Amino acid sequence: MLQGARLALEQANARGGYLRRKIPFELVTVNDNGLWGASATRSSHGLQGPGLSILGTIDGANSHIAIRVALKAEVVMLNTGDTDPTFIETNIPW
Repeated sequence: MLQGARLALEQANARGGYLRRKIPFELVTVNDNGLWGASATRSSHGLQGPGLSILGTIDGANSHIAIRVALKAEVVMLNTGDTDPTFIETNIPW
């Protein structure tokens, strides 16, 4: 997932970046492994700039927390796979 995200951003930046305005996308990686409180704190660290979205993890417990962070921060949550059966129950309105 990480290598795919890096490749996608590299290709998007080669096409002109954000809205083709030469503003490059940046991938901020954060280790979200840990206790629930630490995981939430670490997930929110990546959004201290002009964050556009959160790319989730395969771990169900950490994705469960990250989707709550995305909901609170009002950003999109992207995830390619997850083991949390309640993940899709979070109704993010955007």
